Amino acid sequence: MKQFSFRLNVTGLFLLAPTLLLAQRPSFTLNHDRIETFDYAEITVRMPPVKSINDVLITGLFIGPANDTTRIDGFCDSPDGSLHRIRFMPVKTGSYRFAIKSYAIYRRQIKNVLTTGMAQTGSYFGMFTATADKHKGMIGTDQQHRYRVRSAAF
Repeated sequence: MKQFSFRLNVTGLFLLAPTLLLAQRPSFTLNHDRIETFDYAEITVRMPPVKSINDVLITGLFIGPANDTTRIDGFCDSPDGSLHRIRFMPVKTGSYRFAIKSYAIYRRQIKNVLTTGMAQTGSYFGMFTATADKHKGMIGTDQQHRYRVRSAAF
């Protein structure tokens, strides 16, 4: 009878794992509210440490001045999985809106069936303004000279 009780407790722990992760909400910060074009806006997401950096998904949707949308996935920037970042480079001047969402990926096993899912742990909505300044643009390769780098603005 004790063995059955132990299995029930372990199963209950796996069922509560997403709930425990949801209890500690991530915090989001934007580096600046005015960003030059061809520079990058960086949103930092601080989360509780996780066992694996693959158990967290950070995704963002950026809406530009002409209502064009760009979806970007974030990346982990710490060994314990507690710090994630999303970087976005505006190429046009104007006002940008964004929505950042964080998800916890969980795995649980019930009756020898492994179930994997995602639970949203937090969201962050904001905006920033892109201004034209000293950056000339992205670099690219020259079509006539393969090993020459040129600015995309020229």
